[in-house]
Amino acid sequence: MGPSPRLLAMLLACPGCFFPDRGDENPPPPDAPPPDIPGCITAATRTGAQIPLSGTIVDFVTGAPVAGAIVDVTTGWDVDGYVPRAACPLIATFTTGGDGRFGPLTIDAGSTEFPPILLLFVHGGDRGKTSFDIRSSCTSNSSLCDPLDVSIPAASATLDSAWRSELAAGGMIDAATRSLVAFEFKNTDQTGAANVIPFEGNGAPHTLVPNIEVRFLGADRATIEPTSATATTDSGIALVGRDIGTGRIDVGGNRGNERWPNLGCLLASGFTFFEDKTVAP
Repeated sequence: MGPSPRLLAMLLACPGCFFPDRGDENPPPPDAPPPDIPGCITAATRTGAQIPLSGTIVDFVTGAPVAGAIVDVTTGWDVDGYVPRAACPLIATFTTGGDGRFGPLTIDAGSTEFPPILLLFVHGGDRGKTSFDIRSSCTSNSSLCDPLDVSIPAASATLDSAWRSELAAGGMIDAATRSLVAFEFKNTDQTGAANVIPFEGNGAPHTLVPNIEVRFLGADRATIEPTSATATTDSGIALVGRDIGTGRIDVGGNRGNERWPNLGCLLASGFTFFEDKTVAP
């Protein structure tokens, strides 16, 4: 004799009341790290270095502190393409206070590079999308690294947009979405170095082509010089454009017998990476 119609109705109306869903027999603990993503730094590697991190976001032109800027923290130079993919988990995210400060916070920033090289992305707070890297200082027998306190110059969103419009007008294709490098050449007294001709590459470097690959900022650090300019002004700043998504470019410079050895810069579409270099002694 089969079940009564009344019992069948009860089973159909509330199956979980009689046959509960067992779900995952081995659920992860509530505080388990997210699963590793191929091509990203693993959670286990991250625990290999702890870095006390703090910093300030300042306006690129005036040096004034920037409130409300968002700072995303990861590491660079340690994955294919040098810059992590968007799918890779961030290490930390900060928002700057009224004084432009963020942190301090001790972060897990272990990397396949040692010491790790932090890569910070700045956005929000009326800033153009900005990136910046800095190598930490760690001893080989300790996972706790020295504290880092960074100052990151970030152009306003309006200025960044104006730069890209002027670059496009001067012949730089896809300037609106290119990876830009704002490279500041410095004299020994840390002032901007004028009359520097920038080059790219290792081994057999080539001079960057004005307008197509590079433009120059005026002494006010904001205005792009006319297309006839072929070297830096008193600002010492060259705007280098690259039309690749992510990766690296090695930038250096020459002024007569003086040389600024090439330095690696990270590229991400739509971001402006800030770097500086002092003339070789």
